[in-house]
Amino acid sequence: LDIFFCWVRDDFQRSFNCLVLEPFFMLSSWTPFPQYLDSIVQIIKDSQQCDVTQHQLVQERLQNLKNLPDCNNYLAYIFADAQDESLRIISGLLLKNNLRIRSDQQYSQANDYVRAKVLACIVDPSYLIRNIVGTITSSYLIKADSFSAWPGLLENLLGLLDNQNPVAVEGALAAIAKICEDNRHIILTDSSEPLKFIVQRLIPFLRSPNDVMRKSAVIGLHQFLLEMQQLLASNFNDYLQGLFAIANDRVPEIRKCVCQALVILMDRKPEAIQSSLANVVQYMIGMSQDQDENVAVEACEFWPLLANNPDCYPVLREGNLLPKLLEVLLSRMVYSESDIQSLCQVAEDELIPDRAQDLRPHFHKGKVHGRVDDEDDEEDVDEESTVWNVRKSSANALDNLSHSFTGQLLEPLLPLLQKSLASPSWPTREAAILALGAVAEGAFYDMLPHLPQLVPFLIGQLSDEQPLVRCITCWTLSRYSKWIVEEKEQDKYFIPFLQKLLERILDVNKKVQEAACSAFATLGEQTQEHLIPFMSNILQTLMLAFKKYQAKNLLILYDAIGTLADAVGPELNEPELVNILLPPLIERWKTLPDEDVRQIPLMESLTSVCSAVGEGLSSDAKFIFDRSLFIIEKTLHNNQLATHNQEELPEKDLMVCALDLLSGLTEGIHTAIEGLLTEKAFLLFLECTKVVEPEVRQSAFALVGDLAKHTISTQPFRNKGLLQAYLPELIRNMESTKHVSVCNNACWSVGEISQKTTRDAVGQFYPEILNCLGRLITCSDLNRGLLENVSISLGRMVLLDVPTAFSRGVSNLLPAWTACLSSLRENQEKESAYRGLCSLVAFNVEASLPHLPSLLIAFASWSYPSPELNHALGSILQRFKELMGPESWNQFFHSVVPPDVRTKLQQRYNL
Repeated sequence: LDIFFCWVRDDFQRSFNCLVLEPFFMLSSWTPFPQYLDSIVQIIKDSQQCDVTQHQLVQERLQNLKNLPDCNNYLAYIFADAQDESLRIISGLLLKNNLRIRSDQQYSQANDYVRAKVLACIVDPSYLIRNIVGTITSSYLIKADSFSAWPGLLENLLGLLDNQNPVAVEGALAAIAKICEDNRHIILTDSSEPLKFIVQRLIPFLRSPNDVMRKSAVIGLHQFLLEMQQLLASNFNDYLQGLFAIANDRVPEIRKCVCQALVILMDRKPEAIQSSLANVVQYMIGMSQDQDENVAVEACEFWPLLANNPDCYPVLREGNLLPKLLEVLLSRMVYSESDIQSLCQVAEDELIPDRAQDLRPHFHKGKVHGRVDDEDDEEDVDEESTVWNVRKSSANALDNLSHSFTGQLLEPLLPLLQKSLASPSWPTREAAILALGAVAEGAFYDMLPHLPQLVPFLIGQLSDEQPLVRCITCWTLSRYSKWIVEEKEQDKYFIPFLQKLLERILDVNKKVQEAACSAFATLGEQTQEHLIPFMSNILQTLMLAFKKYQAKNLLILYDAIGTLADAVGPELNEPELVNILLPPLIERWKTLPDEDVRQIPLMESLTSVCSAVGEGLSSDAKFIFDRSLFIIEKTLHNNQLATHNQEELPEKDLMVCALDLLSGLTEGIHTAIEGLLTEKAFLLFLECTKVVEPEVRQSAFALVGDLAKHTISTQPFRNKGLLQAYLPELIRNMESTKHVSVCNNACWSVGEISQKTTRDAVGQFYPEILNCLGRLITCSDLNRGLLENVSISLGRMVLLDVPTAFSRGVSNLLPAWTACLSSLRENQEKESAYRGLCSLVAFNVEASLPHLPSLLIAFASWSYPSPELNHALGSILQRFKELMGPESWNQFFHSVVPPDVRTKLQQRYNL
């Protein structure tokens, strides 16, 4: 029977080649060399059967296959003609990979023979083989980036859609769908405009009785949804009718594609479904309940988009659909049986070590001075927390709805929540607590009357016997922490919450420990003075957790300690508190090897602790400084060795973290850092400013600026030779805004150095620094935080040499400069910049006269200037008034100056 089917397959393929393929391709006379063929077949078979010890060898042999000049021909031959399906599948996948990654020269060898062999398999009885044909053709086009690399391919595939053999039609549709998925840009940019032919041919298959055909058609059309609506309006209506016809298809993946299409339309072209929106909403409510989770997840993505479109609100209101939707979303937040089995394997697991695969990599973010967000920064998140499912999608939908339906959501939602919270089923109660957290931000003011009863109830749930209930309650209470800490009756709300939260930090379940630590970090961000009376108890709890936590939760604990230190600041500098907190951290650091990346989260925590504790560090300051410096020196040495030996450069995260720790130490102990600094240290910091990785330079410049800011004698910054070694690196990194945070820290450092050095020490670099700052200050599209630091540093540099600054045309920068200065927060940095501004204007008042309107706005931006600055501003204004004369001044002052500015200046300076 097997021989018979093989004969039928081969006979059909021969007929197919003659009738369909040969008009497009002339089959090559290439034939495989038997010995090579047998060897390749054996290698592929070995790859299926090898054990772990042989895996590396087999992979090397597979890699070597790619060096064979006609490797693709052999793989195509095996894919098309072998009898063993598993052998054919692997050959096809290897061929696909080859076509995608091989060089142009090798790629050109994928000739007519390969294309013909591959396309012949599109009528193979095996569904898997036909699908691989689609992936091979798509990979071929990805590499070529043009249909011209496979002449007639698309025409051939579209022609097959008229074939009477359903296998041929299925194979062609699958290949077209794959090409549409992977090569969308080729289809849209090809001069022959293939999109309209693809759309016209695929739309009828949306109504096909064949599941495979419907699925391929909907996947292929899905890629061009917006283009159809914009460019092929007549086809788009047909598409929508076909889409609605399969809305309740028995195939889950088709229902998923329908939901995806409606989500895209709601996001990008809501008017396309506006006339049918009521029916669409009812349909999506139904799909949000689909038993297939992938379908339900896609459907739930519809609700945040609807919530953000006010034109759609009447549909939910008038159709009384909001209560039904809320009921569905709440039901989808309940853990499924499979979720419960996977999440509740062990209730008391604190003694079970974490598996290596449970530990996510920890990436350190270098220090940035000011409000600067680098575009290439990525949030360091737990991979587990990013797994999107219907529970999270439903909670996200409820969160968005709570923002949009303020004052209307609680009326239908509260009865549902009350019923669920009273349920004997803990998963139902847990979902209701999740829902309360989801609406905490959007419906906060609506929830206020209910919080006096709700918060004590939730605090009680922190003692629930189910770990997952305790987990979600930690999170939900953290969402209401602002109300809890500000409520007057602390004995009723804040203190019980804090006590229970500290208990949960020491929970016997690791997930609860994690949730409690995260909630505590949120609480620390919301309150400062409220925590201070409880610091001893808090630190003792955290240090007990420090002893019992496994590796994963230690990362979260370090973050909680750092957040607490940032929140309470110098209040942590009490001998009792320091003795509780610091020794365990230092001892743990001493146990970790110098190149162990587990140091990173610990060092991050120590950075915040050092900044807060300050002088209380005592003798530990020297150990922290010395070890950080050693890590920097060792990393630089390893980097030099790798560069010399042309090897891969070592990771720099530890060095970046060490630089940031030294910044935190400097911020904490201030002038005492001078007793630890050596010329060797400054030379190492200088080397860090030259490292190619931007994150190293970013932290190095932050440290240099902190050292300049917090030291008094500042001998290094008065040492002309050493300073002039730093300045070229600072200038080089100020000239480019490719890495915003690097440029920002370099600009800030220059400003701090200028306050502790002399014009002579800066020497010939002074004009270059002014030019850099001048170019940056006039870039209107620059990062706001960077502009603020540039404007401050420019003022400070002007003070070093006002005549030179004037001669270099700094006064021409006044409109842009004053615009930045006006928006700064009032502090010492802003005042130092204004002193430079005033000195420049006072040097030549007449030259600044054209920019008087912007100067007046900048002067009026102050609410509480120091007496010295206030006097300087008033003196300059009087000089402008004298220069213009009373009549011209009055006319200008009352006709040009904005009324609010005029009133403020008149009252303060009696103009």
